[in-house]
Amino acid sequence: MPNASSARPASTGSPSPDEPPAGRRGGAVREALAFCAQPRNLRRTIGIAIVVGIVLTLINQGSVIAGGHATAATWVRCALNFGVPFLVSNAGLLSARR
Repeated sequence: MPNASSARPASTGSPSPDEPPAGRRGGAVREALAFCAQPRNLRRTIGIAIVVGIVLTLINQGSVIAGGHATAATWVRCALNFGVPFLVSNAGLLSARR
């Protein structure tokens, strides 16, 4: 009975057709960052982050802030409420680009 590893083709050491060569991976990251940093894309993703961040902050931390009990940890959570939608909206931009 053949084992599972014998069913796989032997690795040739070269990247798959879907994977860029090792030297180009960094270039792909720079290209993605440059695309996300274009002014029209930044306006869109920052706008999304502001709207979603405000809503999430009000839902998750609004009562703590309004009650005057906000700590440094509260403000870190608030910052993440803006950072996560910014990253997700950029990921959406990049996935639509493919």
